Amino acid sequence: MNLITACWQDRSAVELVSIDSFQPQNDTWVKLRDRPNDYSDDEALLLCETVGGAWLAWVSGFGQIDLQPGEFYRIV
Repeated sequence: MNLITACWQDRSAVELVSIDSFQPQNDTWVKLRDRPNDYSDDEALLLCETVGGAWLAWVSGFGQIDLQPGEFYRIV
């Protein structure tokens, strides 16, 4: 199933795309499904792919974080 949903969030268009159609790449900003804490940003910069398809990312107001593919989506 390829789910594509468009919505508006924080004055920017965000497209939710299933992971099979979105191929994350290094140096890409993504939207987080859940913030790591109340003071962090809701976007992350993907740094590099790690073992098992997870990603090392940087979140403003939090720092480095390991993200699984289902924890973020593409910003359009």
